Formats: sequence, C-alpha cells, structure tokens
Amino acid sequence: MVALFGACNYVEFEELAVPEAVVEAESQMVLKSATGFSSTVGTVYVQKDVVNGLKVENKAGLQVTSAKWKIESSTYDGTQIFHKFNALGEIALTIDVVYADATKETRTFKVQSVVDMSTADPVRVFTTANTDGTWNVLFLFSKERVKYATSTEFAYNGNVTAWVQKAVPTTDRNYIIGVDGKPITTTDVGKYIGVKIILKEKGVYNICLIHSGKDWTNLSGSKFIRSDNSGLCWFSFDSGVVVANGEILIGSVLPGFAGDGYFRFSLPETPRGGVELPCQLYFKLDGNYTAVSFVVRELEGGGYSAPITMNAVPTYADWGTIEIPVADLIGSVNGFRYGPDKTKPTVYAAAMPNSFFYSTYFNKLQFSLIKV
Repeated sequence: MVALFGACNYVEFEELAVPEAVVEAESQMVLKSATGFSSTVGTVYVQKDVVNGLKVENKAGLQVTSAKWKIESSTYDGTQIFHKFNALGEIALTIDVVYADATKETRTFKVQSVVDMSTADPVRVFTTANTDGTWNVLFLFSKERVKYATSTEFAYNGNVTAWVQKAVPTTDRNYIIGVDGKPITTTDVGKYIGVKIILKEKGVYNICLIHSGKDWTNLSGSKFIRSDNSGLCWFSFDSGVVVANGEILIGSVLPGFAGDGYFRFSLPETPRGGVELPCQLYFKLDGNYTAVSFVVRELEGGGYSAPITMNAVPTYADWGTIEIPVADLIGSVNGFRYGPDKTKPTVYAAAMPNSFFYSTYFNKLQFSLIKV
C-alpha cells in the first residue's frame, strides 16, 4: 500500500502487481515439486502436514550454483529441499539463486497447499454406463494449463480415436465440478475443458488435449502422465473403471516416507536403545530387483565408490534399497547413481534420469538432509 499526502487530502491506492505472465516470461527460475508440478505450466500444489520435495532450476539448463529459500518460518540452502507446510491455501516462498554464469535472481512463488493432492490433479475423469454395454467416459482438463493458448479452439487425439484428431465441441469447453462432485457444464468461463469418448473393450488407452492448433497440453503433475511425454494421458479401462497409468501416482503407497516415483528415502523416528538407526534409500529399477543390482555413491573428491549391492524391498519387486548412516548424509549434497548389474558399474538404470532428484548437469541423483 502506498500513501500520498496533499494539502488537505489523503489518498490511498493499491500498487499495481506485475502480471503473472510477465513475471514468468522475464524470469529464468523454475520451481518444481517431487509430484511433478512446475511453475512454468501452472500452479505448484503441495500437501499440508507431509514432507514435500521442491527444487529450483534454470529454464535454459544453466547450473544453479546456490539457492537460499524462505518458506513460512523456515529457511533452507540448496537446489533441492524438503518442507512440511503448516497452513492451507496460497503460501508464498522466496528463493535467491546464483547461476553458473554468476548472475543472480530473486523470485517469490506462490504455491497452493491442499489437504488431498488428488484434488489438484489437472485431469479428472467420470464414467456413466449405456444400455448397450458401452460407457461414456468424460475427461476434464484443467483450463489453467491452457491459459496461454493462442486460440479458443481445442481438439483431442490418442489411441482412443485411433489417432484421428477430433475437435472439442463448443458446448464442452466450460465445465465445473458441482458441490455433489459431479461434472456440469456452465455458461460461465468454467474450470475445465471436457472431452467425451465412448469405450467398451478392456485395455490400455491414451489421450491428449490439443490447443493453439498443434500443441499438446502440458499436464505435468497428473497421475495420468508418464515422464517421456507430459501431454499424453495413459489409463486402463475395464467395465467402466478408469485407472491412471502414469508414473506419478498421487496418493499411492511407495516405499519410504518421502521422494518421488524413482528415488525415495525414510528416516528413523527416534534412536532405539541409544543407537541411531540408518537412513534407508530406495531406487526404482528398470526391471525386477536381482542380487547384482547396485548403487555407487559420490565421494568427496568427485569420484564414485565401488558398487554397493542393493537389498530387495518386500512387496516392491522393482525397487532396491541400501542403508546409509544419517550422520553421513546431513549437511552435504549427496550423489548417487544406480544400475542393474554391479559387474557393469558404469551402466546405469534407464529410469534414473526420470527422477525429480536427477541432475542433468552432473548425471546423478542428488539430495541433502538438514538437521532441524
């Protein structure tokens, strides 16, 4: 608020905020979450009262050499941090970064803290039965993801149409979800664009929403999305039941208490008998775990250790795990690479680069723990 004082008059006016699109266009900073949300394509959602992974990157791929964070009453150092949000709704966080070319940038992001992450998914789906054994399947795509579209025309494609592009009718461009949880069209702007398809046969399908004539809508963060294409929604269908077949499974049960769909970890709550328990690290393999699955750990000088043999993870056939003393992980950036066969210690898992924790600059998984 700015106050102007005159002879006998007092006038108040609100300072004009810089439009979000302008800030995004001028900034080189990107905020990403472990659940796949990115500031470049929409709101970054986080879950209240659980540990959320966040990281900062440069749009052009320039290395971020240092980053300082201010979130709620906490401060952090590092390009990747973990924070448990205490409040709901819109929360501001500020990041000061230095890039590899010595340039600096400060930016304040606004994240949305929610109780249930599934409600933040940019893709929603509803089914109703027909009398002939087929099902009406309605996909709703968040309009936030197309707010910069250059056209009001939309289309869809995928194997649901045998890869024949089809237009979205004008009547399906403005959907909301009512208080009863059911989708309804509205004469207002609406929150979603609807795509209607009819399915009968059990199988695995995909679908994409097209805007601006040719662009596939970026749906990063959705449980329907796979890492190789942020615009293609994968799902399985069986008798009216649609199950997301993406890689970021919001709300899914995975080993460990924090991380993403490729690298996770768990920390001991309290030492047992005065002996501090180790940190458990989990790595998703390309196939099932075998006795030769391995991890190499970055050494202080930049080289890597001899292969560390993974252990199996009960009930998770395609994951392996190792233990590291907590004291060895705190206060430093820890680097790891992993692969299927320790007799080939420089051949790494193809899935490794898909992780939120992967650094393309250093070709490794990296994370740090802060003692609080």
